[in-house]
Amino acid sequence: MKVKPTLKVLSIDFDFFQVVDLDTLFHYPDGHDFMTDFSKFIWANHYADPREDEILRKVSVNQKLFAEIKDILISNASSEKPVMIANSHKYIYDFIVDEMNTKKWRDLVVVNVDMHHDMFNDNEKLDCGNWVSHIYRKFPGTYISWIANPISNEAYGLGENLMQLVQTDFSSIRNQQFDMIFLCRSDIWTPPHLDSYFDELYHLILEHYWDIRVDRQVSKPRDLTEELEAQKKVYAERIKMAEIFKKELAQPACD
Repeated sequence: MKVKPTLKVLSIDFDFFQVVDLDTLFHYPDGHDFMTDFSKFIWANHYADPREDEILRKVSVNQKLFAEIKDILISNASSEKPVMIANSHKYIYDFIVDEMNTKKWRDLVVVNVDMHHDMFNDNEKLDCGNWVSHIYRKFPGTYISWIANPISNEAYGLGENLMQLVQTDFSSIRNQQFDMIFLCRSDIWTPPHLDSYFDELYHLILEHYWDIRVDRQVSKPRDLTEELEAQKKVYAERIKMAEIFKKELAQPACD
């Protein structure tokens, strides 16, 4: 079997395409690798508060970069090119390892399109926030480049040295051909009202690629109807109890 020189992987995290400011990011939930159903419950809790809802609804998608990634995906289309579509970024690890273990490739290059660097965190076990370091340990010498959201530096304090190595547009990959494509929705980092855009990428891939592995959790946009109705009732009851407590505090103390 002839060994090919380099496995080139395009890794796309949908949270990259968000147009969001730093203050709004502080309103996002926190956590790693939650299942989609649990993410729906968490996000519904945020949307149920009218003030939070107004803030979150301002988050949009960068239309220019979104259109460009669609062109890149179409130009890379191939019947033999493996693609994985998942909820969490952690699944890229096995996706890459399985291909490298076929012994067809000598080297590994990954281009990570992502709001987060995913290099390391305080967890030793593999998760969506540290898969890059696990890939490095598994395949020393791997080259990984990062295309970051413009807010990434301000949000995560990356420092000037790291940011000099980071790009924020697709100029470096517009004409590149990749051997594998990975796309994740990152449910806990992406407000559900943006899911229709992810769904566009999902169906574009289904139309232009053949060797596809799909996490069923992301096969359709998240519907928060039931969760949001329940959370709004909880929120209304909480407001009611706060008003009662406020009135009781205003009552004069008994002699």
